[in-house]
Amino acid sequence: MRVFMRPDHIYLAMTMVKHSTLAAACIYAFKIVSFFVKTL
Repeated sequence: MRVFMRPDHIYLAMTMVKHSTLAAACIYAFKIVSFFVKTL
């Protein structure tokens, strides 16, 4: 079974990666902010 990398598949993969990276960055920033709030 051969998988053809069509442009829409590549776009979908890139969008998923972008959203997951954005979500991870938001979670990381939230953890940093909560840490600073606790220390202050």
